[in-house]
Amino acid sequence: MVAKDGKIAGLVDEVFGAEEFENEVSKFTEKLAEKAPLALSAAKRVINKTVEGDQLAGMRREVEAFLELFATEDRDEGMKAFLEKRKASFARR
Repeated sequence: MVAKDGKIAGLVDEVFGAEEFENEVSKFTEKLAEKAPLALSAAKRVINKTVEGDQLAGMRREVEAFLELFATEDRDEGMKAFLEKRKASFARR
């Protein structure tokens, strides 16, 4: 299977040539850096738990992470920024 087949099959979202790859990775990481750090960290923990093979535990951890994140200043800032139609300014920890 080649990369294009993976995209057609829905296994990957994007396919880039070798010459574009570094630039596209940089753009993607810049987008990630704009997101709430607490949410990114929680997403990584949930994904890792699920990849370890225990999908049910991963799903439980996702619910727990959502509840934990809902009580943070990042959630307040994100919702406020959305309502004010501006870019959120999350605290870097």
